[in-house]
Amino acid sequence: MQELIDDLGLPADGKGSVYDPEALVIKVAFGTDKNQHRGSFIYKIYFSHGWGGARRTGAHVNKTEELAAVVTNADVYILGHEHTLFVSRWDSGYIPDSLAATECKPMRQVFVGAGTFCRYSKFQKRVQRRLPNLGAPRIRLEGVSGHKSHKDIHVSI
Repeated sequence: MQELIDDLGLPADGKGSVYDPEALVIKVAFGTDKNQHRGSFIYKIYFSHGWGGARRTGAHVNKTEELAAVVTNADVYILGHEHTLFVSRWDSGYIPDSLAATECKPMRQVFVGAGTFCRYSKFQKRVQRRLPNLGAPRIRLEGVSGHKSHKDIHVSI
């Protein structure tokens, strides 16, 4: 996370620092959409290094989905530490802030395991963990404008 902050030229130390070794929030905005007040699609991404204890992919997915209980309105949640590639998604709803809104709006949330570039280690052999998933997910963010504008998230593992 610190390398990403350095690459973006953001302060990582001292006063005004945006670095947090536990979690990172990124907002990505692009495009033009007449139906949105700000004129663009805004994606909110929440990263966490993660924590240990899970051995199976289902447990890794559960831990990543638990991030939505910490930060409720991200579009994409990414969890590291487990060295496992996976993707999961929820389709849920949210209550719009507008006083004129009469129904919930749909929201898709995507949960991603970050994978690794570390090979099998002595520690993994000692605790009898399977080989790690080498590589990183590719996340593509799109926006579809028109009568029914919506965000579109694709993850390749």
